Amino acid sequence: APGTAASVEVRYDEFAIDVEFRYPGVAPALPDDPEPRPEQLLDLEPDEAATRLQVLLLARLADRARSEQQGGDAVLRLHFVH
Repeated sequence: APGTAASVEVRYDEFAIDVEFRYPGVAPALPDDPEPRPEQLLDLEPDEAATRLQVLLLARLADRARSEQQGGDAVLRLHFVH
């Protein structure tokens, strides 16, 4: 939400890049199906569909993705092998 604090932490070495997004709110559900059917997104409210599409794209770009709730914060962790 506008005006709320969020943080991004990036760690890297010669093998991988790890990114952690932390923000107040509900952790996004990562897709079980890497290729959801378009009608699944069309049945949602526009804001929820946009959020799901963003999370889907991030999860597909990453080699590994995790999402979890820590108290009132949502945490999204992405791991990229390079």
